Amino acid sequence: MSDFFQKEDSNSYSKELNDFAVSYDIYFSRIHFFVSRLIGDSEQSKDLTADVFVKLWERWGSFESAEHIRSWLYVTAKNAALTWISVSRRRAIIRKEVSRHVEISEVQVEQSMALAELMKEIYDQALELPPQSRQVFNLIYLEGKSTREIASILSIAPKTVLNYKLNIIQKLRAILLKKGLITSCTLLLLCKKIFF
Repeated sequence: MSDFFQKEDSNSYSKELNDFAVSYDIYFSRIHFFVSRLIGDSEQSKDLTADVFVKLWERWGSFESAEHIRSWLYVTAKNAALTWISVSRRRAIIRKEVSRHVEISEVQVEQSMALAELMKEIYDQALELPPQSRQVFNLIYLEGKSTREIASILSIAPKTVLNYKLNIIQKLRAILLKKGLITSCTLLLLCKKIFF
């Protein structure tokens, strides 16, 4: 079984392994310090440094000089650190986004569903508005336009747009109150959110 691990030229293999061990002894602490400074995590930098030396071993026969080895180690370590930082940042963003979604309470879900249904009903009722009022409603509700923008689009005075808003609110309030879908206070808050 020991013959399996020996190469034809065991002296050459032994020298190669010895040379690698010398390079490891010379550069490991330097590369570890370098990576640690880049990523700010001493434990993770040990893993990254070990990975760099595994890659070094895999490419061992392709180096021409000690300077070539040193340069290659620093470049490879820098790339490993930058990759780790990039992946780490993406993971942090994903964790933050997931935790934000997890924090949504059941009450918030129910409120959002109720608001969505109410907004659908408001939009359906807005379809019954006169054409000019419906156009103002669509510009406000669907396109998020300001009073000035609507006045410019429709070539009317800003005060006229404000009058349309007031009329729309009054008509929708009467319809929704009559249907028992909303209280006056809730409608006032909702209209403020939509129109202002």
